[in-house]
Amino acid sequence: MEAVHLIYDYCNNFSLSIIARKELIKLTRELLPNKNKLPKNYDSLLKVVSQKDLNKLITIKKFCSNCDSLLNNNNECNNNECKLKKAKVHFLYICEFSPQFKNLLTLFISEMHQNNYKNEPYVDINNAFHYESIKKIPNTIQITLTLCSDGVAIRNNGKSVWPVLLSINEFSPLLRSSYKTKIIGALWEGEKPKPHLLYPDLLNALRELEFFNLTINETSYAFKINLYGILFDSPALALSLNVKQFNGYFGCPICLNPGLRPKEFRKMIYPTETYSRKDTEMYNEANAKQGFFRRAVFCDSLSLPDSIMIDYMHVVLEGIFKDMIKIWLSRGKCLANGLLLGNKLI
Repeated sequence: MEAVHLIYDYCNNFSLSIIARKELIKLTRELLPNKNKLPKNYDSLLKVVSQKDLNKLITIKKFCSNCDSLLNNNNECNNNECKLKKAKVHFLYICEFSPQFKNLLTLFISEMHQNNYKNEPYVDINNAFHYESIKKIPNTIQITLTLCSDGVAIRNNGKSVWPVLLSINEFSPLLRSSYKTKIIGALWEGEKPKPHLLYPDLLNALRELEFFNLTINETSYAFKINLYGILFDSPALALSLNVKQFNGYFGCPICLNPGLRPKEFRKMIYPTETYSRKDTEMYNEANAKQGFFRRAVFCDSLSLPDSIMIDYMHVVLEGIFKDMIKIWLSRGKCLANGLLLGNKLI
């Protein structure tokens, strides 16, 4: 175990590349006797290091499912007014950010800002108007993050797991989408999470890490980190922002389209007319008549709704876009409702 940590510290102290780290493991194993317990590759070495340092990098909080109060070591609620002293436990695992950020920047500092498509027919996050509106600081490298989360059921009793992940937007799309560059922010275990319990610790940790210096290959860099946007599917977005979904009136998180519920469709539809956009003030006021349940915890960290990113996977890749094309190009009800595009195409 000590040898594993020595190798790991050596790689970080000298900012070795991924290829160099793998070669170092390979060389070290060749110098040792055939029967040794040194990990066979760098990924296995990381697992050993992560297992030992787990308690140092993760803070665990336990909440009462009845009143949301913190539980003591015996899983008893600290709220004297809570009716359930032995309530169900909701676990929140908060991960340490700093080591993850510094390790990724050390490994991939040379690959940052490699996705400049200004002279191409493609655009990316760092070409967007919202990205260009971020205030730049001289002699400081801007790091922006996208936060995403979703739940998966793990048992039949209603319990689920909600990981909260962060990605660095300044990496290329290919590198950004790799699991190796994902930053684990937090993990919720229990029934469906409540935003005011899941996100505040994470957002506070990001604010504390806003400015920091890092030396890579004997060169000192100054970084500024801030949360840029959030990416959820529709149910998770509505839960995280405390807003209605599209099956309710004023369910759009971007505009004030009230929606309709015609008898012939038996579902909520949103007409294509132009409506006013929701703005930051509306998100702060959280008026129920505009589709809000309560003020979102992200209001202090993001410019809403500009920071809400389009869920490309669910909108395009899971068949929804195919259904939309059928609606636009097929006759019948679509022709009567003015949705048919066939007659409008050149």
